Amino acid sequence: MRWTLAALCVLVITGCGHSSATLSASAAKNLVLHEADLGPGYVSFASAPTSSLDVQGTNRSDLARFGRKGGWVERLKRSSPPGLVVSTVDVFRDHKGASADLSAYGDGLARQRSDALAIRMSAPGIGDGPTIAAELVAPGGQKEYSVAWTFRNASASVTAIGPQSLHLADVVALARKQQAKLVRN
Repeated sequence: MRWTLAALCVLVITGCGHSSATLSASAAKNLVLHEADLGPGYVSFASAPTSSLDVQGTNRSDLARFGRKGGWVERLKRSSPPGLVVSTVDVFRDHKGASADLSAYGDGLARQRSDALAIRMSAPGIGDGPTIAAELVAPGGQKEYSVAWTFRNASASVTAIGPQSLHLADVVALARKQQAKLVRN
């Protein structure tokens, strides 16, 4: 009986420690989607730490916002059928900063909605809290969707542009692949 109780306590303590661990900004490059995570034909064409150009003109343009410690952007494209995927992660000092960033992301989409550039959509929960999803106005009759969420002390997003056959469920599936990377780190 004592061994069972002791083993149960160890499992609870181990589980609690893992779920509250913070993600490291130095690991950001490994927390986004890469070629191997997508279907055939996708190649990376821009992979780098998040810069001010990546967020300029948005309410998330301050790279030190909410205690942000670092981030990464991975851009991948496919020529046939044409497709583009942008995978991002921003790592913050704590979950509060990540949550504030997700709120800012949502505020930005709300402005796009008021300008008829986005339609808010319902998406299944990913990560630690609410998931934000939207269909965005895409060029040339293409479809564009964006999904954003938080996990521990990070905010993450996946945006995809593709043919009319692209659906929100496709982008949610990519977001779940990225979330699996966040969980593993």
